[in-house]
Amino acid sequence: MNKLYVSLFFIIAVIYTLSSPLAPYPLSPLVKVFPIVVLALVAYQQLPAGHRTYPLLALTFSGLGDVLLAMQFEQNFMAGLSAFLIAHVFYIICFARFVDDVQIYKARFRHLAALAMLIYSWFMAQWVMPEEVVLRYAVIVYVGVISFMCISAIFSAQTSHRLHLYGALIFAVSDSLIAWNAFRHPIPFATVWIMASYYLAQYLIIVGIIRLTAYARHEM
Repeated sequence: MNKLYVSLFFIIAVIYTLSSPLAPYPLSPLVKVFPIVVLALVAYQQLPAGHRTYPLLALTFSGLGDVLLAMQFEQNFMAGLSAFLIAHVFYIICFARFVDDVQIYKARFRHLAALAMLIYSWFMAQWVMPEEVVLRYAVIVYVGVISFMCISAIFSAQTSHRLHLYGALIFAVSDSLIAWNAFRHPIPFATVWIMASYYLAQYLIIVGIIRLTAYARHEM
């Protein structure tokens, strides 16, 4: 991987994470999305042509969600939520390409892990359910999609290639922090924890997809 891009990703990610309590400030949406743009460049360079499309689409809609959530306008939360929902769908497609029948039907530990994910998601949805009806349905759909994203990561993970799984789970934690802070109880330094976990999740997912793709092509 390009060390310059990786260094740039972490430097800007740390800068925005530490400055996030001060947002919005001039150009803060651009600073926020810049690490995702760098990850997209890494994915474009490292993934073969037939495997770039869905990771790049996932990052594109993630970046769009970052910008929408950072902007100040009515319904920005719903707009950002919708963009990230689409991003998760593209990540699901990415992970599903690495799932085989053995992993689905014979891996009992994976079934238990998937069940644990569903139980966690159900309890989290109950705890953070907003009062507004439209937002409530949006949160239910979003929780369902990110749960399926994590489950697809569980069933696509290989013994020595699990970074994308760790990234998916950390992404779920990051979204849980957002929901808890917004609908349940304010979290001290919430934006710092949210952005730190978010950037780490995106990095692990993309690096995991790159390594899993290389492994799959080697095994062919």
